[in-house]
Amino acid sequence: MTMRRFATFDTLQIFTDNRNFLQTASTNRMFKSSDNFPLGSKDVPIEPLDALHREYQIDRQLGSGGFGRVFLAIRRSDGTRVAIKFILKAKMSVHSWYELPNGHRIPLEFLLLHKCRHISGIVRPISFHEGPTEWAIVMPKIEKGMDLFDFISRRRFLPEFEARNFIKQLIETLLACHEAGVLHRDIKDENLLVDLADNRLQLIDFGSGAILKEEQYTDFDGTRVYSPPEWIRWRRYHGKPAEVWALGILLFDMVCGDIPFERDDQICHSGPRFKRRLSRQCRQLILACLQTEPSKRPSLREMLRHPWIADPSISANAATSCASSSSGFGGGPTDSDSRDESLPRRSAAQKRPAAADQPSRAAKDSPSPPLVRFTISGGSGSGESLDSNLLLHEAETAAAICGQAISSSDSGYAASQ
Repeated sequence: MTMRRFATFDTLQIFTDNRNFLQTASTNRMFKSSDNFPLGSKDVPIEPLDALHREYQIDRQLGSGGFGRVFLAIRRSDGTRVAIKFILKAKMSVHSWYELPNGHRIPLEFLLLHKCRHISGIVRPISFHEGPTEWAIVMPKIEKGMDLFDFISRRRFLPEFEARNFIKQLIETLLACHEAGVLHRDIKDENLLVDLADNRLQLIDFGSGAILKEEQYTDFDGTRVYSPPEWIRWRRYHGKPAEVWALGILLFDMVCGDIPFERDDQICHSGPRFKRRLSRQCRQLILACLQTEPSKRPSLREMLRHPWIADPSISANAATSCASSSSGFGGGPTDSDSRDESLPRRSAAQKRPAAADQPSRAAKDSPSPPLVRFTISGGSGSGESLDSNLLLHEAETAAAICGQAISSSDSGYAASQ
């Protein structure tokens, strides 16, 4: 059983190097209103923290992370339950700030959430607040919901038709975020809430996010085991292909019950080893997203055109097609075995919070590859431009490395930071 952990390093020297790297990273400038992101001070309404305490009664803590804590609160006027995320100013890194035209700094997360407030696939902010030592975001609380990590853990894995529904929703949400000029940068099961009333998926925690740009990023505050190989190798990455990589990790997690990689060398050099018998189209989509060469990954729109997503009958009939398949993945459960007791059950203690920038032993000064677009043709069957050798390139996942995990006592809203 693997652990949700803070980092994937196994020597003290790596952590020593990390401290040196963070000192260097502190020279990175913050985002400013003069950057190519048209938002002024009037666009992000910031209220004093005192107003929050007048309007809401703090009830109990829901979760905690590296940057702060999340509390359940009750609105005094009507009894509405909300979640309030408090962010400690002293814990924020330099690239987590946004400088307004008047020189005042606000968390970049506030700006990103405000830009995405019209998107139905995110938990929309109610208000933003500032105090002497901390910031706060008031968010709606989903009463009948849980994060996707717990949702998967209770069932060990998801049938393909359900995973397809979730991944399609998420892709559409991410496309809407891109149109708003926002890149989330920490896609993972802990940052997705499932509304059990209608099986709608909502994206949370933009604390690792950034302004979307075509140039490469040289900082990363997301979760290490979801990070792309180009970040580990070259310390830089293009945002959109890196996001597709994370979607490949997430899709594997949903249909197999856990993530495919635990160590940097696995991320950079190993293909995923499928732990269950899946439809050919599902495997193909995962492998396309997990191409180590960024230029060979599909775009989000190309993913939507992939037969596994575009044709609901493929995932709906996955159990039948897998049972008669001769693909060499025999012996694993099919989707009809949605509660197979042979697969281990995960617990909340295994969750991995987003980690700060951490260098890799695999990091090199090699130039990054050019960004070229990969195309998936429409239709079903063999029309996809995929490297068939990837189907043969699978490596065993190594033993887990212990680390730190976020604590959470309520599944309605849990912060990764």
